[in-house]
Amino acid sequence: MTFKTRALLGCGLALCGLVFAQQTQPATQSKKDPIQVTGLQDGQLRFQLARHSSTLDLSDDLNGCWTAIFDATDSKTPPAKVVLFPRVLDEVLKAGFWYVTLQINLNSGCNVQGYCGAGSVTQVLWFKYDRNLKAIRRQSVMVSDCATSTELLKFAGRGGFDDINTELEMRGGALELSFERADFNTKINTVSTLRYDRHFPEKGLVVWSKTFKLK
Repeated sequence: MTFKTRALLGCGLALCGLVFAQQTQPATQSKKDPIQVTGLQDGQLRFQLARHSSTLDLSDDLNGCWTAIFDATDSKTPPAKVVLFPRVLDEVLKAGFWYVTLQINLNSGCNVQGYCGAGSVTQVLWFKYDRNLKAIRRQSVMVSDCATSTELLKFAGRGGFDDINTELEMRGGALELSFERADFNTKINTVSTLRYDRHFPEKGLVVWSKTFKLK
C-alpha cells in the first residue's frame, strides 16, 4: 500500500489554493456549456440554464472545509470565507433530463496549522435536473482526503493525493478512477473504482469496492 499517514502543518492562507475575498466563483468550464455553474459561499452552488436558475446547498455532501479557513496561530487575521471552485467535467441532455458531473477540491481542515490543515480533499459530484432546472437527484463521492486516509490510485488528469490543484479528466466519454481508503482502527483497506459514462448518464456515479486486510 502506498499511503503514508501525514500530519500536515504550516499552510499559509495565501497558499492553500482556495478562493477567498469574494462571494462567487464561476466554474472552470466551457462557455458553450448550456448550464453555467457558479461556486458560492457556505457550501453552495448556483446552476443557470437560460432563464432558469437553481441554488443547491451542498453542506451535507461535502467533506473538508467549506466554511472558513483560519490560522490558529494568528489571532489578528480573521477567518477567510471559502467560496466553492467547481470544475465541470460533463454536461449532457438525455430523455428530457440534464446531467451535470463536476469536481470540487477543498482544504481537508479549516485550521491550516492543524492536522491535515495543508492537506486537501477531492470530490466528484453528479446532478440530475429536469428541463426547468429542478433538482431531482444528486451524488457525491470523495476520492481523495488526507483526514480519512483516502488516496487516488489511478486516474486521468494531474495532481493526486494532497494536491489542492488536482484536476480529473474524462477520456473517451467516461470518467474512471480508482482510490483507496485505509482504516487503521479496523485494519481494513478498501479499494474502490468509480465510473461515469456520458452515454449512460442516468446511471450516475457507479462505484464498486473490494476490501483487504492492512499489512
